[in-house]
Amino acid sequence: MKRLTLSLLLLFISVATFSQTIDKKPIFKNPYASLEIVEMKGGSIVFLYQNPEYTTIVNIVSFRVNSKESALALMDKIIYLLEMEKTGKDEHIRDKFETIDLVRYSFSQKRVDVSNGKDRGLSFNKTITLKIKTALEEYNYNEEINK
Repeated sequence: MKRLTLSLLLLFISVATFSQTIDKKPIFKNPYASLEIVEMKGGSIVFLYQNPEYTTIVNIVSFRVNSKESALALMDKIIYLLEMEKTGKDEHIRDKFETIDLVRYSFSQKRVDVSNGKDRGLSFNKTITLKIKTALEEYNYNEEINK
């Protein structure tokens, strides 16, 4: 009987030790734009998306901000650029947010391209930007330091 009890106890401990953990779901996910926004360990917010100029089947690129507050400020900056007056032909609006490049091209004034400066950017229109902003506002951090 002791042997059976010991065996069951060891089995329980081994199952508990190797059990799977479930990560918190992404802050925002848009499969049509291949965009996923997640919180990384330490509280930074990362925007992951499929590189539009990909050379392999899976070519994910990203840009990140240091906190939820920075992510919200980035969305506000994008909205500000989208609401600026219309520019003339070949007059693009370029800006930077931390290490992130923002461009509103004259031929596509209802979109802002957002990128890490190395890879081609992801286009944000006002509708998607407002949805992301709402998702960020409703999101609760995983990390204790950011609560």
